[in-house]
Amino acid sequence: MIEAGAPCSPAEALTPAPTRGDSALTPNSSPAVAEVASLPAFALGGLPVPFAIETSHQSGAVVWFAFCQRRYAMARARGAYVFARAEWDALIVGTEADRATAQQFGKYLATKSKQPGKLLEAHHTLGGVAPERRRPKWNVCRVLASWGLVLASVDVDELSGED
Repeated sequence: MIEAGAPCSPAEALTPAPTRGDSALTPNSSPAVAEVASLPAFALGGLPVPFAIETSHQSGAVVWFAFCQRRYAMARARGAYVFARAEWDALIVGTEADRATAQQFGKYLATKSKQPGKLLEAHHTLGGVAPERRRPKWNVCRVLASWGLVLASVDVDELSGED
């Protein structure tokens, strides 16, 4: 278990801990959740299985990040807040540029509430700032914590040939 305020992984001890947010894991996190939390955030979109992650926002809202079309459609059909793979990538770019903060993420949720089909793009998360020309390095736990989210579950689909 990761304690509140502690770096999300031993590798992050070498970089400053985020000043926004808290730990993105719950005390009862499963091994699968802990494993996903430790992955480089930018790598999630490249995993070879269709899946989605469920998170809880500090406001109490349930937020899904869907890395396959089926999970995206399921979350949308339930009326949940859901972000697609490309939106996840845009949020990471904005977060590492210190633009996609927990406060800003709350605004993205408000937009999703009014326009659930509107896709968030990097130019939204960067707020007019040019992105750095480097590969993002934050892990999933650190990214989620900076948005005021806690990772609740990881739902993996059976391999079906889907995106």
